[in-house]
Amino acid sequence: MTESKANIIQTQKPAFTVSKWFFDSVTKEGFCIIAYAAILKWRGICVPYSSLLFSKPGKDNNVNSSFKKVEWPICNEGKIKWHSKAVGANGEWTQQGSMFKKQLFNSEEGGLDWCCYQSFSDVKVELHNGKKYSGKGYVEHLKLTVEPWKINLSQLRWGHFFSGSVNMVWVDFRGVEPKRWLWYNGEQVEVSVLNDKVIVIPDLQLTLHLVPDRVLEQGHKIAYVVKKLLRLLPGFNKIVPEVFLMAKETKWLSKGQLYRNGLMHDKGWSIHELVDFKGS
Repeated sequence: MTESKANIIQTQKPAFTVSKWFFDSVTKEGFCIIAYAAILKWRGICVPYSSLLFSKPGKDNNVNSSFKKVEWPICNEGKIKWHSKAVGANGEWTQQGSMFKKQLFNSEEGGLDWCCYQSFSDVKVELHNGKKYSGKGYVEHLKLTVEPWKINLSQLRWGHFFSGSVNMVWVDFRGVEPKRWLWYNGEQVEVSVLNDKVIVIPDLQLTLHLVPDRVLEQGHKIAYVVKKLLRLLPGFNKIVPEVFLMAKETKWLSKGQLYRNGLMHDKGWSIHELVDFKGS
C-alpha cells in the first residue's frame, strides 16, 4: 500500500462533509475491482482520499490508497470515466441499468444523500501495470453533511447483485430508526428478509441466496482510516465515539443464486457488506 501527503486546502466554512464516489467491477472469471474517490471536510480543512482494491481468485487482495489530490470522475451521456494517477487506474463505466437516488437520513444538523448512478454497468478498467479487465459493475455517490455517528446505527448492510437480466441494490439501516430499501431493476420493492445470506422479495416471489466466494475487506476500517487522518486532522479521533470508531466492516464478493417460486431463475455476482457498530 502506498500513501502520499495530502494537499490540505483551507475552506471557507468549518462544516463537516464527506463526498464519496464508489465504483466496482467483476469479470466473468471473478477478478474484482473496487475503487473510492472521496473528500472529507472538517473545521476548514479538506482531505482528499482515493483507494483501489484488486482481488484475484485464489490470491491475496491488493490495496493501493492515497491522501493526495483526488481525481473526480467525469459523467457524460451514460458514461462515467475515472482516471487516478495516485492509485493507478483508468476506468470507464457505461450505464446499462437504472439511476435512482434517495435521502437516507435527514436531521436539523444535516443528512445523507445517496445516488445510485449506475445500478448495472459495462466496465473497462486498465491498471498501472497495463493489464486490462472487462466486466460488469456499479457506481454510486453519497454526500454526508452530518457526522455519521449521529445517524445512530447499530448495523448497516449494503450491496448489489447483477446477472444477465436482473440487477438489485439494497441499503439496510438497523438502529434507533430502522429503515430498509431495495431496488429491483430500478423499481423500489418491499423486502421481508434481508441479511448477509438471503434476501426475500415476496411480491415478486423471489429469493436471492448469497454464497460467499471471498472476503474483499474485513476489520476495523474506520479506526484505521481515522488513525491515518490524525496527522492531517489533529484531534479528530477525540470527537468520534469509541463504539463507532471500532465498528467492524466485512465486504464480500458472493455468487448470487436467484430463485422464483423455488426454481432457479438466474445466477450472477454480488458485492455486499456489513458494518457492525455494536463493538463486536
